[in-house]
Amino acid sequence: MTDISAGKQSFPFFLDSTKSSNSELSKIDNYTLKGLYAIYSEDYGKALCYYDSAFSIDSWNLRANLYCSTVYLWRYLSKENEEDLDLFIELSRKTMGLCEDILDKNENNTDAYAVMAANYGYRAMIYAKSGSFLKAAWAGKHSYEYLQETYKRNPNQIEVFLGMGFSNYALGSMPKKFQSIISIIGMEGDKEKGLEQMNIAAVKGIFTKCEALFFLSQIYRFYEKDTEKYNFYLKQLFTEFPSSSLFKKLDEKEIFRLTKEE
Repeated sequence: MTDISAGKQSFPFFLDSTKSSNSELSKIDNYTLKGLYAIYSEDYGKALCYYDSAFSIDSWNLRANLYCSTVYLWRYLSKENEEDLDLFIELSRKTMGLCEDILDKNENNTDAYAVMAANYGYRAMIYAKSGSFLKAAWAGKHSYEYLQETYKRNPNQIEVFLGMGFSNYALGSMPKKFQSIISIIGMEGDKEKGLEQMNIAAVKGIFTKCEALFFLSQIYRFYEKDTEKYNFYLKQLFTEFPSSSLFKKLDEKEIFRLTKEE
């Protein structure tokens, strides 16, 4: 079963996952989705078994590695066990190494940019939750940059809309006194556009659908103060994913912290 030792190996070379056949990639995506659903049901051991099945086909698959690391991210957000935080960061580094190897060989690989963006986005979220706000800001900046690179190369990649939307919303929610600062460093946000993009992920996303529904419910609850939309997205989440006990538990927490407009 996958454990932290998998995140400590070195990567002197990269076995390009594009060499996997279409049928193999389909199987990997299927295992990856089943792993996500197991995470949302808080069956973390079962999730790791699904990712092991994916790795038995292609241990270098970017999406499988990304979501395998989130086993520990979501468990940390739920239980706040420091060991899970360390495990997530370690496996997150592994995913970064895989993406960097691909981009060294092909700087236009959209999938690598998208996975790097998501990886840094998760790091920003978990750093903010653990109180490491400088690390969260730095990870958020990297996520933003990789999102821009992804969108520039493929503006129709639906799975990136959750990250784009959350980034737009978070940056657009910052007080006006900070807007000039983020503009200077090449970042900008738009709250309404962010909500629209997250809604696209909630409607059309495959790997990001469940998280998009949950994030929207939390934004409307804690930040927009819109009870009707909060209930709409939460009801949709539990209608489509009835076994998502993780999100029922996290609904009682404010798992990400945004700077509110003054």
